[in-house]
Amino acid sequence: MPKVVTSEERLNSIGRKIGTLIGKDLPPDIGFGLFLFNYGDKETGDCGFMAWISNASRETMIPALKEWIAEAEGRLVAPPKGKQ
Repeated sequence: MPKVVTSEERLNSIGRKIGTLIGKDLPPDIGFGLFLFNYGDKETGDCGFMAWISNASRETMIPALKEWIAEAEGRLVAPPKGKQ
């Protein structure tokens, strides 16, 4: 019987391919994160799933995402200029 490929497996596969294409042309000091997700089911409230790929470690990505979310929500405070 042929293996049935789930949507999650497809997203992971697509993410790996895109990640390889992005990563090979980036300078070594630049990181990337790519998130692929389904929208879930509005009728049942199922939130679905998310796949992500990055050239950074999880420990690096989490603070980067927190900073990005804070900026997107208008909560990021710029550091003071000059010496403290």
